[in-house]
Amino acid sequence: MKMKRSLGKRVERLERERRFQAPPPPSAKDLQLWPMVRELLRQLDEKYATLVQEDLARGNTRQFSALTMAVASRVADHLEEGRPLAFPPAVAAAYVENPDAGEDASCPDCRYRLPWGYFKLCPVCGGQVRYGSTG
Repeated sequence: MKMKRSLGKRVERLERERRFQAPPPPSAKDLQLWPMVRELLRQLDEKYATLVQEDLARGNTRQFSALTMAVASRVADHLEEGRPLAFPPAVAAAYVENPDAGEDASCPDCRYRLPWGYFKLCPVCGGQVRYGSTG
């Protein structure tokens, strides 16, 4: 009898543990994530889209290329802040050419984030690019 009660208490504790709980249902943003990623990949030049798809298929985020991370960042920017869902070929080329380019430039007009040192005019809207600010 005592063993059954002890076992029952352990089971109850395990059932309350977070790692054994069902994950919460996806949010509206979660549901939009992959359709937005697919849309952005359709906009990319095929060679760049292939690189990103290969990274995503491997699934190891620690080994994602700068290009793949930038694509994910642009989707997040769009979903969270309403920034443009765009990835012009020149932007993709900049991340492939220089994986350390970062995102320290932006367009004050459309707020699109850009890699450092590559653009004077925004390739999305034509606005003047500012450096040192991603706002």
